[in-house]
Amino acid sequence: MEKNSAAYLFESVDECPEEVVTEISGRIPDWISGCLLRNGPGKYEFGEHKFNHWFDGSSILQKFNISRGQVTFQSRFLESNTYINNTKTQRLTVDEFGTTATPDPCATRFERFKSMFFKSSEETDNTNVNILKYGDCLLATTDSPKMYLVSTSLRAQKQISFRKLLSIHLASAHPHIDYDGVMYISGSSFAGRPKHHLVKVPPSQKGDEQELLSQATILSTIQSRSALNPSYLHSFGMTENYLIYCETPVSISLFRVLTSRVTGATVNKAFSYNPDEMAQFHIIKKSTGEVLPVKFQVKGLFYFHTINSYEDDNHIVMDVCAYTNFTTEHLFHVSLDTLRSGKWATDSGWKQHDQRPTRLVFPLRDASKEPPNKNLVTLPNSECRAFCVAENLVDIDPEKLLPEGENGLDMPQINYENHNARKYRYFYGAGLLVNNYFRSSIAKVDVESKASTRWRGTSNQHPSEPVFLARPRPGGSSEDDGVVLSTVCDTDPGNRDFLLVLDAKNLTEIARAYVPETVRIPYSIHGSYYRI
Repeated sequence: MEKNSAAYLFESVDECPEEVVTEISGRIPDWISGCLLRNGPGKYEFGEHKFNHWFDGSSILQKFNISRGQVTFQSRFLESNTYINNTKTQRLTVDEFGTTATPDPCATRFERFKSMFFKSSEETDNTNVNILKYGDCLLATTDSPKMYLVSTSLRAQKQISFRKLLSIHLASAHPHIDYDGVMYISGSSFAGRPKHHLVKVPPSQKGDEQELLSQATILSTIQSRSALNPSYLHSFGMTENYLIYCETPVSISLFRVLTSRVTGATVNKAFSYNPDEMAQFHIIKKSTGEVLPVKFQVKGLFYFHTINSYEDDNHIVMDVCAYTNFTTEHLFHVSLDTLRSGKWATDSGWKQHDQRPTRLVFPLRDASKEPPNKNLVTLPNSECRAFCVAENLVDIDPEKLLPEGENGLDMPQINYENHNARKYRYFYGAGLLVNNYFRSSIAKVDVESKASTRWRGTSNQHPSEPVFLARPRPGGSSEDDGVVLSTVCDTDPGNRDFLLVLDAKNLTEIARAYVPETVRIPYSIHGSYYRI
């Protein structure tokens, strides 16, 4: 396949299990000493059987080891049970998000007949979305109740199932780790009336990660507003004292999920977006798990990723990368063939919806006696408004953090180690592949001035989610004193993929670390950095 095509980003890659030395252009600061981790799909077929959706590809983990101005790279397929069985049988042994399993050719005639009507009850453990440091191990996650403990050499060590531990059927791929080391995870369960949960995991201690994950407890439970169509959530908010859970207007039809075992429909067809439905936000006390009686709502707002949340003068401020007025097909039903053809990027439907970073402000004071036309937001310089429309129900009129026309920014990252759950000013994001203002670029956004700065390479260079790395103190002082790391896939056949290092203050380029010509950097989804 020609490298200079959209398909290059969504084709299988070979793993690079042994570390290779990169070629440095520019100068990587000496104070950077640690590892950038990435996770995402990397293999899209087994034998003659192919996945249909980007989210289905087998997880490939990446690690850039940075020390003394030099960088090494390695990648390894996550040896999950699903990956091992697919490799052994050279077929798709379990259902994925957008692909059904292929029948077992070794099954009896009756078993093959039965599989036409009743699909396997086995679940995928292909954790291909995110990876983060947890104690001495790495934790690979996705939006399922299963996650993997992984060694720093990218070897799968142990599968952890929150379904077995806590009867949870979905779990967020984006845990929050608090300053005291406690980890929070959101999830949902569908036995009986659906429920949404916030899970609390004790702080990691050296060598006991598996034991601590098994000690996870449900901190709080929220009854789903719908008995048959619970909402889908990819990430939640956290402040110093609260967690924020959103029932989004993207729902999962449990009827379609259950009947898919007979109809053969894929799981992603059970997802649907209703632009007239409210996004409803629940506030939970971290100390007790109590759910505050007041709910906040915004019509039609959906998001995958929170940017940051914090408390300010008896308000909660929550920033998200919001999507409004889109279609379900654009976000959940896009096939790999459509991505490879490039049609998705030029689809005019993307111009019909507003995808910009958005601020929500939730006033915490009692509003029961306030008149319905009174704005409850009293923060100075805030354009967000809130109105009490019923007892314990507040409508939110959001504030856009970028001007109209600056669409298409997602994958947000902040100075997490110093400003997560605290007031902040800057975040960094990656532009979507669609034709819009931020297409295939890295951006820095000032949420106070609403100004943005972009780094963009050539039209063939596609950066991943940016990861901010703060300069160690006392040398580093300001919030944006550090660097931004991003992997870049270059589809020009004469160029190599590379790790990009940018000055976090102005996004000027500091250095690149090119992998060898025989090595490819997979087009990944999420990742993180940890210091050595």
